[in-house]
Parts: sequence; C-alpha cells; structure tokens
Amino acid sequence: MIFLIGNGCVSVTPVYYDEDKKIVESQIKKFHELYNEENFKEMYEMNSLETKKVVTQEEFIKKFKQTRSELGKVLKSKIIKAKVKPQASSRLVEFVYETTFENGKVKELFICSTNGKESVIEVYNQPK
Repeated sequence: MIFLIGNGCVSVTPVYYDEDKKIVESQIKKFHELYNEENFKEMYEMNSLETKKVVTQEEFIKKFKQTRSELGKVLKSKIIKAKVKPQASSRLVEFVYETTFENGKVKELFICSTNGKESVIEVYNQPK
C-alpha cells in the first residue's frame, strides 16, 4: 500500500508481513531438508488438518518418493513471488520458489497459513 504525502511517498506495510514471511520461509527450508533426507513422513506432518483430509499419508509419501526418484535432491531454491493475505484469525502466505534439483529446475508453489508463531502447509504444487 503506498500513500502520497506532500512531495514524497510512504510505504505502509503491516508489521506482520515480514514476520509471517520469515516463519514460512523457515518452514519451507525445513520441508526441503526433510525432502533431501527422504523423511517424507515428517514432511506430511507439516500439512494442515484440512490437507490431510484430502491427501493420505500413503499418497503423499508415494508422490514424493516418485518426485525424489525423478528430480533428485534439492540443490538450491529462491523465492520468485511472495504474497501475504490476511484472514480472519490467521494469514495465508503464498510463495513461488524456483528450485534447482539434481535433475532440473522446477517452480514450487507453497501456500501456508500462519498465526504469527507457527505455520502449516495448506497447498503444495509444482505448477507446470
């Protein structure tokens, strides 16, 4: 949000924006570490209850074993898009990462909800 004041501009960003981004970035870093360790069960536990109702642990593990077999380990990742959306009692933080694996680059979409102290993954996808 930008407000014009006199001859200058003042950017007004809610305080929680940067904190929420840090919380979720830390979670995504942990997600990638667990992926490299092939600890798919603990990765699954990082998902929200709503996500777990839609995707079983077995489906999740099968998908990530396949991804690991095809792409290999995560070598590096960088954020190419970030957005924070306020909700009633939490915020949704959306990140798009460009992630380099041993066998190629992939864009990863993470949508996480956070209450300012912790976060859970609501959506994970590798958009085509």
